[in-house]
Amino acid sequence: TMFSVALLALAWAVTLAALFQGQTDAWDGLPAWASVVLFLGLMAVVGFLEGLQIALFAAINLTDDELKAQSPHAHHNCQLVFEGQNLAAFLIGRQIVVTICMFVVARITTISLEEGHANLWGVSDGLQDFFNTGLLGALITAIHASLIWRVIASAAPFVFLSSPLTTMLIRLCLAVEQSGLCSVAWILARAQKFVFQFHPDHEYLGDGGDDDDDDDAGKVGATSPTEEDGVDRRRMSQHRESARFLLSSSRNNVSRRDSLLSSSLRISMAAEAIAAA
Repeated sequence: TMFSVALLALAWAVTLAALFQGQTDAWDGLPAWASVVLFLGLMAVVGFLEGLQIALFAAINLTDDELKAQSPHAHHNCQLVFEGQNLAAFLIGRQIVVTICMFVVARITTISLEEGHANLWGVSDGLQDFFNTGLLGALITAIHASLIWRVIASAAPFVFLSSPLTTMLIRLCLAVEQSGLCSVAWILARAQKFVFQFHPDHEYLGDGGDDDDDDDAGKVGATSPTEEDGVDRRRMSQHRESARFLLSSSRNNVSRRDSLLSSSLRISMAAEAIAAA
């Protein structure tokens, strides 16, 4: 634990020193204090979106009545996400927002010494080369923009679902997806679904007793309010089964993305070592 704390403290010290000395790839004319504020703000947005995904895992197993009892605002947000195809649209928009934020964060935190400038704190060239890899900035974002928020969301999911910021971020992600920037994802997803013959979980698991209810409804000739509630509950259950698959796939994609990022960084460092040799 102390090693992790010391490493994180070093990462913050190096990154902030580079920011205030103007030794990063941040845009020219952007003041150091503005770079720090933008850095922290974007990490908060990414972290909140990471935590929101974990919170949805917890909420997806609750009934509407349980959600209403816990928090009406959380119930409203869950209805917004799980309505129709909003969950898939939210995940696409969320990934776009996270990617844009991380691109800006990487630009701000990447250390780049201008020619003729001394190394940070007068360290050796070898240590400065390590600073320049961006691994320290990646450590900061991994902890402060992802892991902390995920741990909190797993322990207190309704803190995220009940926040007014949640509604704003959900609508932002849906609006970004509606822009059509990555609409090809829908086409590729449908093609993959057709090729591999994917089906919603409820088609494999069965609805359990739906046939009896449908027969009774046909005999009466009209659906009573109670039966309408049952239909709505079954429909919501089907949406949530599909949502579990989408959320699980999204979580696996994030893990694969992190693994690929780690591998690319190691390859980059190896290439630099070979070039230096």
